[in-house]
Amino acid sequence: MDLVDLIKATDFLGREFLVWLWFRSEKNEGLFTLEEHGTFELYFDDQLSLSDGELGGEQHILSGQEPARTIEAKLALRRGKYPIKAKLRVVKDQKEWIFLLNGDHLRVHSAKLPALLTNEEDDQFHERISLIEELESVIAGLYAQFVQQRVDAGKWEEVTSAIHAWLMPSDADRRRVASVELPA
Repeated sequence: MDLVDLIKATDFLGREFLVWLWFRSEKNEGLFTLEEHGTFELYFDDQLSLSDGELGGEQHILSGQEPARTIEAKLALRRGKYPIKAKLRVVKDQKEWIFLLNGDHLRVHSAKLPALLTNEEDDQFHERISLIEELESVIAGLYAQFVQQRVDAGKWEEVTSAIHAWLMPSDADRRRVASVELPA
């Protein structure tokens, strides 16, 4: 298998990673732990894009306050859409990063870094680089946790079962949907 075929054969992993982050963020109230970073928070912020993965296929773009917690977002997941881009917020040691994570390429876009503590221009440059490296290390550590679970068939079956249960609508969701009046 050449490199292009290998990339095509594994391009779903970034989207699955976003689902895994979404699930863990909601189930653990945003708390994550990595050995090299300790405990920190990760939340889905105000932007989420989901797609069926087909070229020119249907796409759902949700925005506003916590779109990942909406019925529409989970309904899109249940219908086979995967997150392709999400705005995430990481809070660690009183520092906060806000960024877009592209699931197809696992690229960080539009990162807002924590406030700088130094005043000297040279020091600010080094501090920015350090903050970018710290964010990159957090994402890499989370991805490593995901891959460890993903390659263990038994563990992955547990995870996917838990995700399927999480996706099932609650009684409150059912009541909310039932109370919506449709136009005549």
